[in-house]
Amino acid sequence: GYSISGTIYQSDGVTPITDARMEIEVYQDDPCGSYTEVAEGYTSNGVYMVYGLTPGTYYVCTSVWYQSSNYLDEWWAGAGSVPLSDCSAAESITISNASVSGKDFQLDTGYSISGTIYQSDGVTPIIDAGIWISVYQGDPCGSYTSVASSYTRNGIYTVSGLPSGTYYIRTSNNTN
Repeated sequence: GYSISGTIYQSDGVTPITDARMEIEVYQDDPCGSYTEVAEGYTSNGVYMVYGLTPGTYYVCTSVWYQSSNYLDEWWAGAGSVPLSDCSAAESITISNASVSGKDFQLDTGYSISGTIYQSDGVTPIIDAGIWISVYQGDPCGSYTSVASSYTRNGIYTVSGLPSGTYYIRTSNNTN
């Protein structure tokens, strides 16, 4: 098959991101609606290549591995990249009969939410259970969208790579 490749830069468009493990996901169909992941790749040095693609039209996005840094997940766009929430600005990449290169990203940095999860006494951190922290936008009693998540086993958490906005946070106990 063919490949899509490029470099993931910091927002300056010059400095490759080498301090975070990134997943690069390749999708077909509508990035603002129903889409299907067809391939993925990883990088920790900023340079990526996703293999095994057939001729077709694709959309590519980054995903910071378990929010290990404060970079935003973004769609590829000709000017560098756009936040996942701006899916209508994502640009397609067409493969006809050759691999495609130079599909670079320029990731913006985001914000983080951090804190401590306490037992019901409000003083003692929960240190004996695995807990997922999920961050949502929208109406917590109605329609909402999952934005990011994190995991802790010592009660202290940080969820990174968030664009500016209003969020709701939920915890769930991982009993496995």
